[in-house]
Amino acid sequence: MKKRIILLLLFFLSFLQLLDADFFKFIHVKGEKYRMLIEVTEKVFINGEFYSHAEILNKIAVEILEVKNKAGYISALYQTSERSYDDQGRIIIRLLEGFSRVLYYKSSLF
Repeated sequence: MKKRIILLLLFFLSFLQLLDADFFKFIHVKGEKYRMLIEVTEKVFINGEFYSHAEILNKIAVEILEVKNKAGYISALYQTSERSYDDQGRIIIRLLEGFSRVLYYKSSLF
């Protein structure tokens, strides 16, 4: 019985939180530029034993080229690099990729 009451109380409280929610709009502005840098460090274990270590770096540059009727053209440059090391510290993979493209984006939220 106590479990049901607690579950109902939690459900009711989570519903109340929705009533006080904020709504966000993404508004495109011509000429705005964004840069993102994402760094990932991971260790790989197989059957509980260390196998390799990887460092991944993603760079993304975005520019809003044109805006019209909640839609716009976005220029994006994406680059990723990865270095992986084995359990002896030797480099086993070194990778560098990149591409650039112009995308048409239409906001579907508002």
